[in-house]
Amino acid sequence: MLTKEQLLNKFGLSNKEAQVYIAAVSLGPDVAVKIATKAKINRGTIYDVLKSLVNKGLMSSYHQDGKVIFAPEDPDTLAQITANEEEKLLQKEQEALELIPQLKSLHKGNSNQPKVRFYEGKEGILAMVEDFLATKPETENLGISSLEKIYQIFPDYDEIYRQRRKNKGIKTRGITNDSKKTRGLANNNDTVRILPQDEVELASDITIYGEEKVSFIALEEHQPLGVVIEGDSLNQTMRQFFQLAWEGLN
Repeated sequence: MLTKEQLLNKFGLSNKEAQVYIAAVSLGPDVAVKIATKAKINRGTIYDVLKSLVNKGLMSSYHQDGKVIFAPEDPDTLAQITANEEEKLLQKEQEALELIPQLKSLHKGNSNQPKVRFYEGKEGILAMVEDFLATKPETENLGISSLEKIYQIFPDYDEIYRQRRKNKGIKTRGITNDSKKTRGLANNNDTVRILPQDEVELASDITIYGEEKVSFIALEEHQPLGVVIEGDSLNQTMRQFFQLAWEGLN
């Protein structure tokens, strides 16, 4: 079960902000020193934390008997803050949708020239996966890959990609290394074929997707690297090579 501090972290509060807010709610309106003592944080940083909470609308301050008193706002304020953040996100999304066509109109270059994009690290590869999942359902994704290495890098690969792909109705066929896991996939799925054991050992991933894209991923466990080449001629050529390999494994 999450602690109160962890729950407040989900509302965007830092650990210190969560500690101070909880202490303030417990004490009621009080001076900064007492709130710092209750929260068990350094008195030298309490004013910065209180100022941040005031800016977030979770605290207010006033003068009383020559002292500055800090008062916590009602916890119901958290719901309103969440609603405000959601409204801001929706506004940003709308602004992005308006901006994208304008930026595309400024984009220069030869539309017939292949475009190349590079990706680095796990986050970069996850960005490539999102691009795979943006494929139109009527276009078949083709892959040649070491599934064992993919699962080593992304143990939750089923949730990251395979299940989401199925939910989107994206068709796929794959060629992969021989292993206990991949044999299990092949036995239950006629869209997976296995390379001969000990003859070929894949260490990378090739995905042919959409009408124009081909990706290559070096499956290095600590620092995977990827590249996407966008060009219809390369896509069609790679689809033909895949089909030759697929038929050869029948």
